Amino acid sequence: MTSDAFLIYISYFIAIFFRFEVMNGQRGIKLTSPPFQLMAIGCSLLIVLIYFILQMYGSYRLKADPKEIFKILLVNGIITLAVMSLLYLTRTIEFSRMVVFLFGLFSSLFVILKRTIGWAVMHHYRRLGYNQKHVAIVGNGHLALQYLRDIQANPQMGIVVDGYISKVERPDLGKCLGCYEDVEQILERREIDELILALEPH
Repeated sequence: MTSDAFLIYISYFIAIFFRFEVMNGQRGIKLTSPPFQLMAIGCSLLIVLIYFILQMYGSYRLKADPKEIFKILLVNGIITLAVMSLLYLTRTIEFSRMVVFLFGLFSSLFVILKRTIGWAVMHHYRRLGYNQKHVAIVGNGHLALQYLRDIQANPQMGIVVDGYISKVERPDLGKCLGCYEDVEQILERREIDELILALEPH
């Protein structure tokens, strides 16, 4: 959240540089003055808050949400339009609308790029065996076997199945850690981060 807010805030100054240095725009009011910096900070915090409300922060082991890019573009686009509307209502005609547009564009691109690179780097290192999460499957039915196969087929998730917990042994599920009644003892003697429930009647 902090890095997203920082990237969005920096995008404001990059938008100013791009508009007036690269595109040779006509300078009017000083857009880097404290009031406008506070406005950029406010926009950054508001955007990150909306990201949080939309549940865009959390573990990416079990999901790769392609809709996230759309959410980022939508939120940043709405905030950009809101700022433009506010400038129009307050008749702040000296403020460059192009800067606002570029701010929305750059902030979206930077956040998307950061998340894409971060996701790719984490998947790469998880494939190499780092940042592993140890789990135990509770159950020995079809769902348990399907979960195990999905995990084995996707090492980039960084999940290691230490075994399964069941009254009936099933060799193709790996190591049987014990019965349901032994869950507390199993968790005490092994470093397991999570129990995966795949209960089926057997």
